[in-house]
Amino acid sequence: MSLSSGAVSMGEVVGVEVVKIADFGLYVKLPNGQEGLVHVSQIANEYVKNINDYARMGDHFSVKVIQNRGGRLELSAKEVEPLRKKAAGADSARNAQDEFEDKLKRFMINSDRTQADIRRNREARRTGKKISRFRR
Repeated sequence: MSLSSGAVSMGEVVGVEVVKIADFGLYVKLPNGQEGLVHVSQIANEYVKNINDYARMGDHFSVKVIQNRGGRLELSAKEVEPLRKKAAGADSARNAQDEFEDKLKRFMINSDRTQADIRRNREARRTGKKISRFRR
């Protein structure tokens, strides 16, 4: 890990701190004061749907300098050590529970409609009445 105060070179591994999170990547600050971008594709080996699952503001980790385009550093965490998905907190557990309850509610509504259609059709066959399929 380099802690030099000068400019970093291609292929160098440095420690960074997350200073901003965007949908497309992490803006990080190097020890020498420079800022760089870790693109979403360079965070982990798997598909990253939500960057906040992998990093938070102020997190520290190591990156490799993969490109320097006119002073803009492009960095890669997965070439050093890919970031791992952080453990789901209470909010994620609550969201999962809410999502399950929503799915269950939709299932129950559809099931009730299906059962009503079956009863209506059975009654129509028994009595010989014609039933509109749009009546609910």
